[in-house]
Amino acid sequence: MPTTNKKQIDNAYVIAKYYGFEKLNIKDVEQKEHTKAKKIKNQEDFKHNNLQHIEELVSVLSFVNTKKEPELPMLFYTKGEIKTTKRKKTPNNNIGLHIIGTKKSIAEAILIKTAFAILNEEGYKNLVLEINSIGNRESQINFNKALTVFFRSKLDDLNAKSKHLLKFGGHTLISSNSKELQKLLPEAPSSIEFLSEESRKHFKEVIEYLESQDIPFNINKDVIGDPHYSTNTVFKIIDTKSNKILAAGTRYNDLSKRTIARKGQSAVSVNIDLPKLKTVPESREPDLKKCDIYFIQLGYAAKLKSLEVIEILRKSKINVHHAIGRDKMSTQTEFANRKHVKYILLLGQREAKDHTVCVRDLDSNSQITIPVEELVETLAKLRKKNKN
Repeated sequence: MPTTNKKQIDNAYVIAKYYGFEKLNIKDVEQKEHTKAKKIKNQEDFKHNNLQHIEELVSVLSFVNTKKEPELPMLFYTKGEIKTTKRKKTPNNNIGLHIIGTKKSIAEAILIKTAFAILNEEGYKNLVLEINSIGNRESQINFNKALTVFFRSKLDDLNAKSKHLLKFGGHTLISSNSKELQKLLPEAPSSIEFLSEESRKHFKEVIEYLESQDIPFNINKDVIGDPHYSTNTVFKIIDTKSNKILAAGTRYNDLSKRTIARKGQSAVSVNIDLPKLKTVPESREPDLKKCDIYFIQLGYAAKLKSLEVIEILRKSKINVHHAIGRDKMSTQTEFANRKHVKYILLLGQREAKDHTVCVRDLDSNSQITIPVEELVETLAKLRKKNKN
């Protein structure tokens, strides 16, 4: 009998959906996005090949802005063919993960965790995260002034091109990645020295998330993002075997206010650039319409642990609804009621400390607290029992 070709989808999207990302199909960027993006391109033209084009970020923000009452945060998975102003297409394998509508550090944690899971399953095992914080606009202005003063004191060590770039500020010069600057960079000021108390606290929380997930990382003061739109957290994921940058991400909390709406919208994204993507049968896509589990977390310690729980369920191909970006019990319970789930997983401060999770069976109105390691087996037994 002739075999039929089953439709394939990106495994990266399958992974992202487990973490709460929904596919957003962005067609060619409209002229208005180019116009809005062009307004803030007021510095030397950068070649940030690893970060998203401003046009793509503006497009995602524009889409959210069209929603009358969006349930924030919104998590999106995008894939290339966004055209730049030069009408060039981004490679088809460029994946964008976007979280719009939250300032909380859990957003960076979700992005980085998802990106690592995608890259691991694409075959990359020697990964390290290089991360930094450049703070808000005020922090960046003070940092850039200090950088400019530093490099002006080193004019004798700069060539003609570097001296030209310095006219746009010290940040511009670092971003050029000029080889001659490598000897000077260790002496240059660090953006962390200029962080506000709020930005410092935010970065500390991001680092705590990374430590809780055993993600290998280095704080690198030379990772400073794109001065056109980057704020706060900036990072890149490197394959240490080839020394190639596979992914790069940044917050862009001010971009919406400067291009879309006065109120603005906090946002963070990561761009994953791979030569080829692994595909799987379409049947592997998580079917959340049939999902009967909702995961609720309460408190900072629980958020730290929540990504571990989701990853355990993902690896066992168990679908789960969740809203990790939310804090209130009432909001998460309301979401769970809307989904008409049968089971609720509850992770609070005590459970996080004890490495346990509370499993509530809504049909029998009963609940048990079990070690996280027994979660998959417990859910299987409950489902089998209720089926009979």
